[in-house]
Amino acid sequence: DGDGGMVLPTFLQRALAGARLPVHGDGRQVRTYGHVLDVAEDIADMLGREFFPAGPLNLGGTATASATELAQLVSKEVCDLRGGKAAALEYVDPAATLTGFAEVRRRIPDLARAQDLGLARRNRTLQAIVIDSLEAALRDRTLPCASPGS
Repeated sequence: DGDGGMVLPTFLQRALAGARLPVHGDGRQVRTYGHVLDVAEDIADMLGREFFPAGPLNLGGTATASATELAQLVSKEVCDLRGGKAAALEYVDPAATLTGFAEVRRRIPDLARAQDLGLARRNRTLQAIVIDSLEAALRDRTLPCASPGS
């Protein structure tokens, strides 16, 4: 959910509300995204093994995009689904809106160890992640009832 500061849910919630999508900084920061079901399958796979790998292990996806690219994709998918006008992007100064902000230009996990263990092999595209997240957001929306019991 967007209340935790996660960018994809924030963009989806704002686009569905017809609001501008807040892109921090210049929007060129690159992040890697993974589908929650892909990561959950990797965790389940590890728990089913006789041995558990010692030490740190990165799990995640391989779909990378800049903040601007993600915002544009979310805007496009919401627009394609609902019609109408695409959500506008609003570039904001993160230092002015976030406490303790520290700029990270690229965040791409090293999945080599996971892949050596046969994990991190189910990686959905960014578009698939956005579409699944959009569908989940629409399923979880609570709509007001016209009258009690309806």
